[in-house]
Amino acid sequence: MTRPPPVSAPRLVAAGASLLVAAATGGLLWASARAPDQAERLNDIRARQATAAALPDPSSVKSAFPAGAVCESGLAPAVVLLRARTADAAAAAGVSISDFTASPVPAGAGALSTVRMTIQVDGPYASGLNFAKILADAAPTIFVDELDISSGPNGSARWRLSGRVFCALRLES
Repeated sequence: MTRPPPVSAPRLVAAGASLLVAAATGGLLWASARAPDQAERLNDIRARQATAAALPDPSSVKSAFPAGAVCESGLAPAVVLLRARTADAAAAAGVSISDFTASPVPAGAGALSTVRMTIQVDGPYASGLNFAKILADAAPTIFVDELDISSGPNGSARWRLSGRVFCALRLES
């Protein structure tokens, strides 16, 4: 059996130098690849994680809308409620309802359903303002798409409001 030739010192030095150059190059590449503000970014991410962990569980939050903004019933009861609420507001404000339509628009599971509505009332301008205030203070919230005020019969004002009410059915498990 033959022995391999002994490794000469110059070859050993050259191999060691190559390893040192490779290690130094790798270190320089690693240092240059890091973002200069990496520590700040990492601290920011940790702070955001802590903030997110402190937030309530989304499934425990009742609604993203303010309290009372979304009706908690089915669409048919919501229409009945809106009709009664509008009639009460008109009587309290001293205006007469000349037109009221409400059209439920069901949505898919987990989405808000919509009741599109149009209300037209006639009466003195100040009474119309009071009517609008009463509706604005009631729940669920009417999100107004269009409001038109014009001259009505016998010198009164005619208020025509088109808007939407959102309804969310909550399924209990």
